[in-house]
Amino acid sequence: MYFDNIFAIFGSQNYPYRPNIDIDEWLFLQKYIDIFCSRFEYENLPEQTQRIVGFNSQLEVMMFFSPALAWFEDDKLGLQCLPVTGQWKFNITGFPTEWTVVGFNNYRKDYTEYNSVIMPNDAFFSIPFLHVMYNMKYIMELDKTHLQNIRRQRQPLIMEIDEDEKKSAETFVRQLSEFSDYIKIRIRGTATDKKTKILTESRPFNSYAYDSKIEFIGDKLTTDFQVYENRIFQYFGYNNTAIEKKERLLVDEVNAGNEIINSYYNSAKLAREKAIEKVNKMFKVNINLKDNKEEFAKNVQGSLFNRQNVEESNSTVQHGLQNNSVNR
Repeated sequence: MYFDNIFAIFGSQNYPYRPNIDIDEWLFLQKYIDIFCSRFEYENLPEQTQRIVGFNSQLEVMMFFSPALAWFEDDKLGLQCLPVTGQWKFNITGFPTEWTVVGFNNYRKDYTEYNSVIMPNDAFFSIPFLHVMYNMKYIMELDKTHLQNIRRQRQPLIMEIDEDEKKSAETFVRQLSEFSDYIKIRIRGTATDKKTKILTESRPFNSYAYDSKIEFIGDKLTTDFQVYENRIFQYFGYNNTAIEKKERLLVDEVNAGNEIINSYYNSAKLAREKAIEKVNKMFKVNINLKDNKEEFAKNVQGSLFNRQNVEESNSTVQHGLQNNSVNR
């Protein structure tokens, strides 16, 4: 339903991403949804609202996939809040005056500014899902490249065997893969030939390890991963100063960047606060928006890669790959 909502809004516009995402993408996406939903909390929700939404963060989950939510009073369900979609109508400044709310179970109703309150994600009605997915496209490519690079570090054992050595070779490979302490192999020929072959050839079946000579680039890919992930967190309103910079910025440039990032967070907060103020007035309730900026920052920090740990991890992976290769 959330994905249908997004593409109903954009209609035939050619956004370069499909509405049905893969399981790998969804696993990545869940992390960013959880962090996004930790920024704000809605306190003092009416009982009928709380009964439907289940928990406060569900409102932010819906917001993640929508440009705006709308508060309205249903005849049976009471005060509710659902994503906005459909054909909008605007005033002369471009602010919405009529909209359609959608929910599961084919729930769909039309409302106006006189019986409903629209709550945009930010001043520009941006859709978090689209911002995250734009950067996640590159994160997923980096993840695949990282895996490919690790696989190309492997050194497969290549064996040259005669037809009648096939069975012995299969036994040798199986025992080798099981790290057997003793591996028995059958060598053809006379006793003298066998003794000579054992003494002169340390590798059975003329075996040797194939080295692709591909450079391990896990550390470089990790840096790029951080850059794209940092874009996501900056859109959420968090500035990760731990990201390595290609060049040292002047103090004024750093401060200017921080102001822009803070404006992302403040724009989202202000849009919600203004909407909640109107909701309280229109529906005679006392809902409060709680700012969880500190918790949000901790959640971001907890999800970030520690640069030193990443370098140690990459070094361990590379070292392990080398140790697991077959000695030539």
